[in-house]
Amino acid sequence: MRTLIAAAYVFALLRLCEFSQAQESKPEYRGVSGAELHTRSGKAKSGENARVVEMGDRLIVDVSNLDGWLYDSLRAGYFQKQEWFDPATIKLIADTNLQTLYARTSLGQSDPQHELLAEARESVEKMLSDIKQRLYLQLGPARLRHLIAEDPQVRQTANGIFRFAFPIRDTPEDRDEWNKLRNTHGQDRPISISLAFDLEGLPHTLRTKLGSSLDSAPAGDPEQQFKFRIYSRCWAVAFVVIYFGFLALFWWLAGFPNLVRDPDGPIRDSKHVFSLSRCQLAWWFFLVLAAWGLLLLTTRSRDTLNQTALILIGIGGATALSGAAVGKVRNSLANKTLDPSQRPKFFRTPFGGWIYDILSDDDTIGFHRFQLIIWNLVLGAVFLEQTWSNFAMPEFSPTLLGLLGLSGATFIGMKIAR
Repeated sequence: MRTLIAAAYVFALLRLCEFSQAQESKPEYRGVSGAELHTRSGKAKSGENARVVEMGDRLIVDVSNLDGWLYDSLRAGYFQKQEWFDPATIKLIADTNLQTLYARTSLGQSDPQHELLAEARESVEKMLSDIKQRLYLQLGPARLRHLIAEDPQVRQTANGIFRFAFPIRDTPEDRDEWNKLRNTHGQDRPISISLAFDLEGLPHTLRTKLGSSLDSAPAGDPEQQFKFRIYSRCWAVAFVVIYFGFLALFWWLAGFPNLVRDPDGPIRDSKHVFSLSRCQLAWWFFLVLAAWGLLLLTTRSRDTLNQTALILIGIGGATALSGAAVGKVRNSLANKTLDPSQRPKFFRTPFGGWIYDILSDDDTIGFHRFQLIIWNLVLGAVFLEQTWSNFAMPEFSPTLLGLLGLSGATFIGMKIAR
């Protein structure tokens, strides 16, 4: 019995040694083995920011043994349907490792298979060149297919490493992928850094050691993890201060004539009443400004306005201009004085008085004004919510924009009719 146990133990040890040798002889693919961040000016980032990826940075990714991994994948049966190889080349590659292929090719005419070996080596180099041009950056779960290297045909270093440099910039074509990183709405998000390429309709990701607890396992040392900075806290505070400074200034100036008051309307409490069309214009101005500021902080792009934003501001401007023109033509209410004491109690307060002013014509509330206010509030809320969720200004349909325009036209028409 002891003899059988000893024999089984020796057999297990021999199998373990064979497995270890097989593992050691297998070519290692280390994948993305390192990354380095540079600022927009080209200076290497250091300290706490050395592993913080921000818009405008330049990310340099080290890839080890890319050619060896592609070759081993080919020998394992992948990528054989591509135009790089013919059946004879595939058969030769299946029986020859990459090191042997290059060694035999260097022998020249002395090798009886010289022509076939040269063709196989040329096909392998063509495959490597094409794959390098298809590589794109993958940050955590985001496959940024339109974020490609500055020089995809970079050569290997003496240590067998390819160094690809990627400019970190917003790519509108990858909006959904960028949103996978930004949807936490926090300042920083842990990420892994890798490269990928699409082939035969399938994505292929290079293995990486730069993982994070959110995207890959094992997580590794938290201090060694890269993070994607969604926005800069300093710039966010600065924008909020400036934005609310503009709001405070607007609130102070709103008490003066003609900013949001109707110079051709009746007088209440020694001042002209507030103008609905001018308030609508101010409403869309501040909403679009807030959305533009949010996108500037997160995408670092100043060119985020779209056609919908321009049309909304245009509708507000056209309504205000038409309302002013109608007021000049009528000019029948310019010197009329209203008695606020006849209004309900709430509408005698400053805030209530403003609401009553924009709801009424000649101190009479009109549904056409109520309709215009409601549609402005609804579309404004949708505009901000979609900007916050998608990190892009929404595209409203022509029907929805036409609805707001029609409400504005009804308001102008009713103002003429009174």
